[in-house]
Amino acid sequence: MADVVHSILEYWKTRVKTQVYGLFTFWYIVLHSQLFFTLLFIDQQQIYTQKHMLKNEYIWTVLIRRNDWHYWLTQALLISLAAFLTYVMIWWLPRLILKPSYEKEKENEYDRRLIKIRFEDQYEKGKKALASTQAITLKAEKEVIDLKDKVNESWLHDFKEFKESALFNQFAHIKEALYEHNKYVSYEDESGSGNSIPTNILAYADGNELITIDSNKIELTDKGRFFMKQYLATQYKPTLYK
Repeated sequence: MADVVHSILEYWKTRVKTQVYGLFTFWYIVLHSQLFFTLLFIDQQQIYTQKHMLKNEYIWTVLIRRNDWHYWLTQALLISLAAFLTYVMIWWLPRLILKPSYEKEKENEYDRRLIKIRFEDQYEKGKKALASTQAITLKAEKEVIDLKDKVNESWLHDFKEFKESALFNQFAHIKEALYEHNKYVSYEDESGSGNSIPTNILAYADGNELITIDSNKIELTDKGRFFMKQYLATQYKPTLYK
């Protein structure tokens, strides 16, 4: 049986060269499935047991019925149906289903590529924007650092001039008011006597933006804290500005 099937397949491989013949053969076999199934897969012993007939006798008597005109009419209709189904699958199925499906598939593929390109473009723009923002931030930070360095240099220059002035030693009154007398400009000393920051050093500190005065209290500014740090350094490290 395997040799028979192999021979049939080899025959159609060499004879069926077009889609028309292949589809027609397919539908012919489908429409005559009982005949081909019996011919290829049903054992003669099984037919004899059920029908009490030999296999060839069963095929030519029951399935083919050569002398019955109803059989030939049925065959004509089945062949016509096989031809019609072949025509539908070759001419109408591609036009109505396969071609639109293929076009839709390609359209969807094209849309997916466009979406991918758009998101990749947005990603690249985002990376460039982030890099630009980081560069601007770094530049701004550098400018702040440079400005701070320039401010510190300016403040250091002012402090050095202040250190050489006659008011330098009076800066101790600012320190005492801040850290010993609760920041008051006027206060009572330990003996109960009234005391206050000398006018000259108070005016210098206020005029050079070392302190802010609110009512009877003072607060150091950033520049004032810088001066205080340098002043304390001169007190505890006298060789710093030699």
